Amino acid sequence: MESTLASNAGALRVLANRNYANTSALNNSGVLQRGGGTFSAPGITNALAGQIFGFGTVGVRPTNTGIIRSARGTLAFSSGIQGGSGTVQVDAGSVLDPSAACSASSADLLIHYGTTPGSLNLGNNAFTATAHHTHANFGSRNPLAPRANAGCPGP
Repeated sequence: MESTLASNAGALRVLANRNYANTSALNNSGVLQRGGGTFSAPGITNALAGQIFGFGTVGVRPTNTGIIRSARGTLAFSSGIQGGSGTVQVDAGSVLDPSAACSASSADLLIHYGTTPGSLNLGNNAFTATAHHTHANFGSRNPLAPRANAGCPGP
């Protein structure tokens, strides 16, 4: 499916393992629910009231001031997540995977309810939670230290 949607203030649900290609940058202040497949766009801003959740692949690096939440599967971000004031949440039984990105991911708050190994798959990348993070097995910490020597391999 291809669309020119520039703004979502309601609910955009792309389910049943369907791919969605947006030809315009998307400003999301509503709900963007993923149910498999790949979401692509020239850019995406997840605004303060916005929520991106579910599972599948997001093929663009979102600027996040809202909530990004993996639920019921693996939610992959092939270009990572940029967010100095947003929240990223890993639900129990799901995986958040920004491991394919060539740069670190970030959020203001990281909530990690994942209890299985690999539920936050960073690969060689770092994830910086600037204010606070909560981990299901370890309680709360402030701040989350980035991984040392992380990043994409050079040529």
